[in-house]
Amino acid sequence: RVRVGGVGWACALTLLASLLLNALTILCPEGYYDTLVYHLGVPRSYLLHGRLGAVPFNAHQHTIGYWHMMYVWGLLLWDEVFCKVLHAGAGVLLVAATMTGAGLLAPAASRAAGPPQRAGWMAGLLIGAAPVVCLSGWPAAAEMPTALFGALCGIAAIRAAGCSPSPFQGEGGGEGLAWARLAGIAGGLALGTKYTGGLAVAASVAVLLASRAWRPAAIVAGLSVAVASPWFVKNAVLTGNPVFPYLGGVFGLGGYAPNDIARFIAATTEAP
Repeated sequence: RVRVGGVGWACALTLLASLLLNALTILCPEGYYDTLVYHLGVPRSYLLHGRLGAVPFNAHQHTIGYWHMMYVWGLLLWDEVFCKVLHAGAGVLLVAATMTGAGLLAPAASRAAGPPQRAGWMAGLLIGAAPVVCLSGWPAAAEMPTALFGALCGIAAIRAAGCSPSPFQGEGGGEGLAWARLAGIAGGLALGTKYTGGLAVAASVAVLLASRAWRPAAIVAGLSVAVASPWFVKNAVLTGNPVFPYLGGVFGLGGYAPNDIARFIAATTEAP
């Protein structure tokens, strides 16, 4: 039987209050610029045209990935509120993953010092009540699923590093390679959802390389690219540039005017 304890109850009540406040904002009309322009605007265009294809005059469409296909189903089955619920649900799963990961990665000594889930509750509170998470959780966007898949990638990579005490541990299989495969799949979903998901993949591979876990590192890197590759192939087919609109000098601008691409990159990289 797991005892929650006073710290756990305090964290749980705070998380519940944060969840309820975000639930109210989910029911508000969508007004987030990115959502209106491409997070929901592009999936709605796919439904109107009946196909996954280029949307004229919208350079944002190629920066979005797998999670936005969920919004196609959300708009088809219901409306924008359902899409916002999907995004917020990914945020709830992010908190759950953080709590579980903290419990898995916490040293055994700290678990023995108090309730078994204390580290998990504290980690969940730090993530779930963080202002940036609360502000990003209510619109139909891509931040929460990217963070969720990135967190899963990192947690699994750390577990893989802990299971690989030598560079060639698990050459014939084993727990370390299983965790590495999980990290690769999660990393690919993060990268395939949003370009910045690649940061989680890079960090996870760096952890494994620092631990001299060569084979798990190769698995995470290769599997991440493989899982994300269909979206990059789609971009290459439609624009000639798999990472459109970036690296336009190498792959081309896909028919867009250079000034339009320059304004897009400036708008998406400006300081808050």
